[in-house]
Amino acid sequence: MDRLNEAAKQIRTLPLEANLWKTQNICYKILHTNWYDFKKKADLGDNNAQEWLRNYTVVAEDLRLRVP
Repeated sequence: MDRLNEAAKQIRTLPLEANLWKTQNICYKILHTNWYDFKKKADLGDNNAQEWLRNYTVVAEDLRLRVP
């Protein structure tokens, strides 16, 4: 997740327009299949789930996806 996060940040700094629709679609699918499960676990105090949510949110925002 850290490497994906770093790549998403770096791609936005390039002086050209990058086509990220495949990556955005994958992240969108993850959002709708896994995010709510991790959110439930995080709300119950699961530290790993909380970290996953933090990392995913950063990546999603860098890829211009909205996270609940």
